[in-house]
Amino acid sequence: MDESSTFEIIAKDILSDLVNRANELTPKAAPDPKMAEFLDKLLDGANKALRFAEVGIRDNRPSVTLWGIVDATRFITFTEATLDSKRGMAELRRAEDTNLVMKALLEGIEHQKKHQARTGALAKIASDPKQAEKKLVKECWQEWRRDPGRYKGKAAFARDMLDKFEHLTSQKRIEDWCREWEKTNPAS
Repeated sequence: MDESSTFEIIAKDILSDLVNRANELTPKAAPDPKMAEFLDKLLDGANKALRFAEVGIRDNRPSVTLWGIVDATRFITFTEATLDSKRGMAELRRAEDTNLVMKALLEGIEHQKKHQARTGALAKIASDPKQAEKKLVKECWQEWRRDPGRYKGKAAFARDMLDKFEHLTSQKRIEDWCREWEKTNPAS
C-alpha cells in the first residue's frame, strides 16, 4: 500500500466521522430561531469544507484535503460547542425556574403556617375569658377617664378590677393595659 492510498483511507475515515458528527447537529435543537439560523450557517460552512476535502481526495491533493478537514472540524466543533452552551444555558434557566418555583412553594407554605398560627391564636384569644374581661376593663377605664374622681390612680383602678373580674390575676398587667390605652387614646 503506497503513501497516497494510506492518506486517502485515513482522510475518508476522518471525513466519514465528520459527516456523522455534522448530521447529528440539527439547528432545530437550538433554543430560539435566531440561534437556529446561526447554526444553520455554521453547518453550511462545515458541509462546504467537507466537499472541499472530498475534492482534495478525488483529485489526489493532500493539502486541499487537509484544509477541508481542518475547516470542517472547526465548523463542526464550534457548532457543537455553541449548541452545548445554549443547551447548558437553557438547562440553567430551567433549573433557575425550578428553584424559583420551589422558593415560591416554600414561601407559600411558610405563609400558610403563619396564617394558620395567627388564626389559631385569634381563636384562642376569642375563647379566652381573660380577653372578654379585658374588654370590660377597658370600658371601665374609659368611664374612669370621663370621671377621674372614681379612683386615685392606676393602682386603685387595677385593684378594683381584680375584685370585679374573677379571671384577672395581675394588678401590674392591668396597670400596663392602662398605660397602653393612654398611649393609643391620649385625649380620652
